[in-house]
Amino acid sequence: MERSELRATGTILPVYSDNFDLTPQAFAELVHDAWYYTPLQTKTGFGQVQGDLWAVGDWLFSNVHLPPALYQTERCHVLEGSTHFNLERLIHGQERGRFSDDRNLLLKPGEISLCDEDLPYQSHVSERRVHSVTVPRNLLGLPEEGAVTAPNIQAGTPIGRIIFAEWDAIYHALERGAQTMEQSALERLAACIKISMGTHPQREDVRVHARDALFRQICRYIEAHLEDASLSTNTLLDQFGVSRATLYRMFEPLGGVRNYVTERRAASALFFISKSDGRRGLVQAACERFGFSSPANFNRTVQRLFGNSPKALLHGRDAIGRDISSLSSFIHDYLDVAYNGISGDLPDLAA
Repeated sequence: MERSELRATGTILPVYSDNFDLTPQAFAELVHDAWYYTPLQTKTGFGQVQGDLWAVGDWLFSNVHLPPALYQTERCHVLEGSTHFNLERLIHGQERGRFSDDRNLLLKPGEISLCDEDLPYQSHVSERRVHSVTVPRNLLGLPEEGAVTAPNIQAGTPIGRIIFAEWDAIYHALERGAQTMEQSALERLAACIKISMGTHPQREDVRVHARDALFRQICRYIEAHLEDASLSTNTLLDQFGVSRATLYRMFEPLGGVRNYVTERRAASALFFISKSDGRRGLVQAACERFGFSSPANFNRTVQRLFGNSPKALLHGRDAIGRDISSLSSFIHDYLDVAYNGISGDLPDLAA
């Protein structure tokens, strides 16, 4: 039975499910067409990538545990991703980074992010568990091509409370082993998400939009000057003419201005090291490039931010564990759907 036939059966849709348990190195090999994924080693090791996956109609749901890692996408990774839209909800953990359009990527529990896979990004994540929903753009009333930006859905807002309730009901049924699901449950969730993404010109606050535009400009300036040792809070105050209080308010959700700059420098240095050819003196080169006074200072900073030294975090990223020939085909199909559109017969996914 193909997907077109599934839609014709009425309001009851079958649920196809599978699960996986991978080493982070095997997961990195598996997703390399979608992301540059660099696992980070902690005091307890690398950890496993474990998850459950469900296909329901045109929707894909996942519940995945992910150990700490660095993520990065480029345009070549996501050219085929524009037909689908991803929504992510962190159950625990955090992800922080930058989109290519200068927006900050900050995912934390208590909100649902609308992740446009058409946009390259760079991020670092703590150990986390995440619910991810992949849905065709047309079901959310979105154009099939072009980047889409939308604010995260907050659990405490009126529409957010409804969305979280519908989301929880679907995941509760899936995690309890539901074999079928009413299409109306998916339609309710889609309708609420569309409402949350809608704009009402009469409600726009000009000052909010202006402040957001200024914040993006400041972040863009920071990103362009990460290698400049003179970059500081005072530099930003001089460049943009804002008050210290306003600048601090802008960066308060990100731990403050100094913390944000330090974090961006440390993350950029880690990416620089992770993509290297392993030559000697690389940590010293990263320190000099991104303004750390010494390897010891860099090590302490990375230890504070990421929980381990650069050497320990990145050691073994190309270690054994890349053989994924024994994996269920479901995760391959999941990624194929997420980035290349729906193709194939669903019953095969549960085989």
